[in-house]
Amino acid sequence: MEMKFHLVHHLLEGSVERTPHATFLVQEGTLHTYAEIEAGANRLARVMIRHRIQKGERVGILMKNSHSFVETYYGVSKSGAVAVPMNTSANSDSIAQCLSDCGATALVADQGCARRVEAALADVPTLKLVLIPEPE
Repeated sequence: MEMKFHLVHHLLEGSVERTPHATFLVQEGTLHTYAEIEAGANRLARVMIRHRIQKGERVGILMKNSHSFVETYYGVSKSGAVAVPMNTSANSDSIAQCLSDCGATALVADQGCARRVEAALADVPTLKLVLIPEPE
């Protein structure tokens, strides 16, 4: 049987269909299943669509390696946007430069980056959505 995938999130969806309760990743001893990651990605994709993030628009991701980053990456893909992973140790000037250079219209960042993101916002007029989820 030949499998065809066109976008990265199709890989996740295929795994959810086959083995939804299998472990996708382990973070600090906590298991996260394919179905859990898919649910989080779907939630974010709906938020992106609701805020009119269009297919092909760039979405910065400023998050440490975590299950939240993975959900965000897949959620951005599911919305039709393009994920732009960013260096979490970047200062506010570098964050603004990166977001401006890629023409980002949205940014998802974790709490640890919130102050630097806030300082960078004035220099990125293209942003129409900034999400900084509460830590779990």
